Amino acid sequence: MRTFIFLLCLTVAARAAVDVHDLGVTPGLSAMDYSVNGNELLKKGNYKQAEKYFTAAIRVQPSFWPAWHKRALAFWGEKNFTAAVQDLNQTLKLQPAFFEASWDRSMINLTVGNYAAALKDFDSLAKLTVQVEQPGQYALVLNDRAWLRATCPDSSLRNGKMA
Repeated sequence: MRTFIFLLCLTVAARAAVDVHDLGVTPGLSAMDYSVNGNELLKKGNYKQAEKYFTAAIRVQPSFWPAWHKRALAFWGEKNFTAAVQDLNQTLKLQPAFFEASWDRSMINLTVGNYAAALKDFDSLAKLTVQVEQPGQYALVLNDRAWLRATCPDSSLRNGKMA
């Protein structure tokens, strides 16, 4: 029992020690609570404010990968593609087999014309979805990879036979 109380006190003290005042969010919440608030703002299209809540969640718990992913979506909504890709990279570092993060990164790379990176993600996703037996996701990835191979503005990646 003493160990539990000690760990609880450490958790509360660690949470209180995280400074989020510069973000303009309520201090003292858990990473999950900040993330829930950020999700609500993200749904409303309030990307800038959502970003602040996800940043607070990350400060409280840097290994909380859902906050990294959702903050990437907020950056994407703001058209800050570089920051979005950085957060998606961190998400995948923490949760390597997370389909949505790789998928989102491939879509951003298509948007910004980084076709080689998008194709690399599609290839990785194709392997992953076969391994985990996700036929719907596999079909989606194969379709988008074929579309990219067939229509890519970069002629070095365009290949009708591979498509």
